[in-house]
Amino acid sequence: MKKLNFFYLLTLLLVFASCSSSDDDKSETQLSVSVNDLVLEAEKGSYSPVPLVITSSDDWSIVSHVDWLDFSSKSGSAGTVTVSVRAKSANDSSVERIGEFDVVAGDKVKTIEVRQFPGLADGCEVRPTNLVVLTDGVAFDFNFGKKVSYYYYGYIDAVMAGSMTDDEIAQYAQDEFYRYTPEEGDLGYLYGLDPNTEYYLVTFGYDSKGNRGDMSRTLVKTKPVITNRPRVNISNVTCDDYQWGWETSMSAYTSKYYMAVYSGIYADEYSKFPSVWMAWYMKNEINSGEHEAILQSDSWYLSRESSEYSIYICTWAVGENNEFAHQLDIFYNSLLTYSPAVNNEPKVGVISKESVREYMTGLVFIEK
Repeated sequence: MKKLNFFYLLTLLLVFASCSSSDDDKSETQLSVSVNDLVLEAEKGSYSPVPLVITSSDDWSIVSHVDWLDFSSKSGSAGTVTVSVRAKSANDSSVERIGEFDVVAGDKVKTIEVRQFPGLADGCEVRPTNLVVLTDGVAFDFNFGKKVSYYYYGYIDAVMAGSMTDDEIAQYAQDEFYRYTPEEGDLGYLYGLDPNTEYYLVTFGYDSKGNRGDMSRTLVKTKPVITNRPRVNISNVTCDDYQWGWETSMSAYTSKYYMAVYSGIYADEYSKFPSVWMAWYMKNEINSGEHEAILQSDSWYLSRESSEYSIYICTWAVGENNEFAHQLDIFYNSLLTYSPAVNNEPKVGVISKESVREYMTGLVFIEK
C-alpha cells in the first residue's frame, strides 16, 4: 500500500511539471523587428526609406535614447504593425549623427541603430583667426578647411544673427556677400565701421560639388574711442633737399610705441588704403620680434630724394598695461595738391598676404 502511494505521488508531480512547462512556453513573449539599423537623410523631417515592421505576441513600446527621432507610433498591441521613423531635426554638422532606440515587448528588447547623414561638407570650414581690431575696422587671417573650393564672407548685425538660421544666412549671402576662392586672398578686412559696435563676421565654404561646410559666426566688437588713451603726437614735419624731419611726443598714458614711415610715391599710394591693413602688418612684424619698441619722445630724420614730395608717418602707441592703442596715429603731408581718399561707409573684402606685403614695399620701421 505504501508503494502505491509513492508511485501515485510521483505520477502527479510529473504531470504537474509537464503542465507548468507547457504554460511557460505559452506565456513567453515573441518579438521580431524587420531591421537592425536605419539610415536617414540630413534634412529635418526625412523619413527612413526602409519601413520598421514590428511583430509581437504582446503589447509593445518604443523607447528612444536620442531626442532627434520621431515615430508614427510609439506603442501598440500584439500583432504586426509598420512604424515610420523620421528625423525631428536636421543634422547641421559635418559628421554622421548616430542614435539608438529600443523596441520593448514583455521581457524582450530589440535595439535599433539609426544613422543620419551629415548636412555639411567635411573640410569646408572657413574661420577667422588672428584678429586685429581697431575703432573703425578689423583685419584677420582665414583658416581654411582642406576641401574649400570657394567661400562667402561678410558681416551682419546682432539682430540678423539672432533671427536667421544658417541656411537663411547662406541664402542671404548669395546676394549680399562676395564670393571668393582661397587663392584670391587669405587676409580679410572690414573698415569704415562705427566705434564700440558689435558685428558678426560670417564665413562659410563650399566644396567642388557645391556642398556647404559649417558656418562660422564670429562676434567682433570695434574698440571705443577713448580721449585719454595711449598716443604719440607727430609734429614739426620739415624737409629739405636731403632729409625729412619730425618730432614725436608720447602722451601720459603711453609706455612705448612703434613707428613706420613711407616717403615719396609710397606715401601717396598707402594713404588710399585702410589703416587696419597697416595695423595688421605692423602687428605681425612686431610679433616676429624683428622690431624694438621706442621708449621716449624724440626728434627724427629720414633721408629724402629730391623727387619725393610726400611723407606718411604712422605710430602705434602701447599703454602701461601692454595693450596696443585702439587707433593708429597717422600724419600725412604732400607738397603737391593731393589729398588721400576718404572712406565713410563700411567696406568688406579680402586680399592676399603677398599683396599686402607688396603694398608695404618702401615702409621703413624707425627704431632707436
